[in-house]
Amino acid sequence: MMRTIKVYGKLAKEIGQRVFRADVESVAEAIRFLVANFPHIECHMADQHYRVRAGKHVIDEDGLHYPVGGEEIISITPVIAGRGAVGRIIAGVLLIAASFLIPGVALFGVALAPIAFGIGASLVLGGVAQLISPMPGMGSEEKDPKNNSYSFSGIQNTSRSGLPIPIIYGETVVGSITISAGVSVEAV
Repeated sequence: MMRTIKVYGKLAKEIGQRVFRADVESVAEAIRFLVANFPHIECHMADQHYRVRAGKHVIDEDGLHYPVGGEEIISITPVIAGRGAVGRIIAGVLLIAASFLIPGVALFGVALAPIAFGIGASLVLGGVAQLISPMPGMGSEEKDPKNNSYSFSGIQNTSRSGLPIPIIYGETVVGSITISAGVSVEAV
């Protein structure tokens, strides 16, 4: 069935067109249609976050392959996200400034200035904390796993702290991950 596919934001700029008509049955087919006709957007879409809708229904990863009913329009919209710590700090400063510009404004008898100031201050402090203590990257373990061990014995099959622990059902032949290690100095 011929369906209308609408794209928005940077994706529309990359493609150069906003509306398409294609014979697709599901959202997954609509995305394959776009990638097949515009191969350069596959890398662009992999780095971005999009909200996909079929009519009024938001489609998640589980529903990509379900058939879309009726004449529903499939729309692909970029999700607006902040720019990390700097975006939080800027938004916080703007809220703090707004709290001083609207000191007497109230909504349902509640003054908005103290609320805006509190939210702005927490955004600024959270952004500064994120800048001075960034999350460590996860790629260093693959280079030399021996150097990332936090146990005293230097076991070869170790992972650095913070990685998920796999749960395996059944019988397998695999290495191990040290969950906890301890040293006792008592004489036995």
